[in-house]
Amino acid sequence: MNPLLEQFLIEARENLAFIEQNLQHLGSGDSELINAIFRAAHTMKGGSGIVGFEAIKSITHRAEDLLDMLRSGKIAFNERMVEVLFDAFDEVVDLVEAAEMSGDVVEADEAKVQAIIRAIDELMNKKEERPVWKLPFKLDREAAWLKGAPMSFLSAVTIDLPLSSGEITEENLNDERLYAILFDVAQDCMVYGNDPIYALSLLGEKLLGIDMAMGRDEAKAILSGFDDEEGLLLRSMIIGYARASWSEIEDALYNFIDDIVIAPLSLELLWPNEPSDANVELYRDMMEVVRDGVAHQDLQAVTESINHLLGLIEPQTATAVAAQRLLRLVEATQLRPIEAWQRHVGVHAVPTQPAPSTAEAACEPPREITESDRETIRVILKQQYEQLLESSDAALVARVAHICSLVASCGRLTPPPTTRQEMIAWIEQEMG
Repeated sequence: MNPLLEQFLIEARENLAFIEQNLQHLGSGDSELINAIFRAAHTMKGGSGIVGFEAIKSITHRAEDLLDMLRSGKIAFNERMVEVLFDAFDEVVDLVEAAEMSGDVVEADEAKVQAIIRAIDELMNKKEERPVWKLPFKLDREAAWLKGAPMSFLSAVTIDLPLSSGEITEENLNDERLYAILFDVAQDCMVYGNDPIYALSLLGEKLLGIDMAMGRDEAKAILSGFDDEEGLLLRSMIIGYARASWSEIEDALYNFIDDIVIAPLSLELLWPNEPSDANVELYRDMMEVVRDGVAHQDLQAVTESINHLLGLIEPQTATAVAAQRLLRLVEATQLRPIEAWQRHVGVHAVPTQPAPSTAEAACEPPREITESDRETIRVILKQQYEQLLESSDAALVARVAHICSLVASCGRLTPPPTTRQEMIAWIEQEMG
């Protein structure tokens, strides 16, 4: 028998025995008793979800809902509740016994399961009243805790990211999304057998990666070893990344449902902030090439420009961290969907229609070049000039030539040359 199933059946037996002994006292008004029966049903629901025992999960989930409404005062007790819940848990007992005999999960009589669920729904007045729906998890759309995360998993996956996460509704809650999951748990959670890493592993192939971070004080505490000789205290912040539906996350992390914060990942959320260190001008130059590459859907030009910048600066700088995040984002998405990338960087796709003829262009009156235009041209040319002085890399020279050609066309300058030394002289001449 599967060890997980075997463990679930043992625990289910214990919980069912407790429920059988106490269910008849449900109407006593003892809130602790109702809470204890609720927890027993909740535990069976979570365990049955992990082992794939869908019939037990459906029955115990409905029983849990009824007990929750009873303990919160949303409905009043009546004697029929005891009868209906006894019938429900008797069916769970029969399914547990059948699994014990066969050594595997068994199929239930679906008609009987649905009849039990309808009977419980009637007690909750579900036909007459529909509770207001709300998100079943803590949502953080800003997710500041993601800004410093390395997200190395991005280098190993291919994903399509929306521009923004959009609204999550009752209807689309179980759509598959890319989620970041932050564990906001007590340090002693593992002392009581709740291991976040093990819980994340239950997601299987849906789990894409894990980031862990530790502050200086936590590191010192671990090195001292005095207050945690058995190594059971959780000292790290844990972030898991999963491409999954909410129901899959709920089944795997049911022991931590109240202790996790979730952020649906989007292009907006993952985009690195512009650095504020001494390399910021180099970063802005790189972004000019990135925007042009996105406009032309040129993946190679985008990756080459980022890698070139990374080759020029120290790896631990804020600029390098931002560029590395951007590179991983490019590699993971391959600029897909391109429309989202173009909207995010503020460019439009380069039109595929043929350019107007010289005669057609002559019919359109040229726009006046303003002093503001001239200043912008000077800034761009100065950036390209500095890059040419710093490097003779062929790919960089080609990109600078392309940018200078665009600037010359827009600013009505003389056409630029294409070799490095000639372009340096051309920029010096145009800038006076």
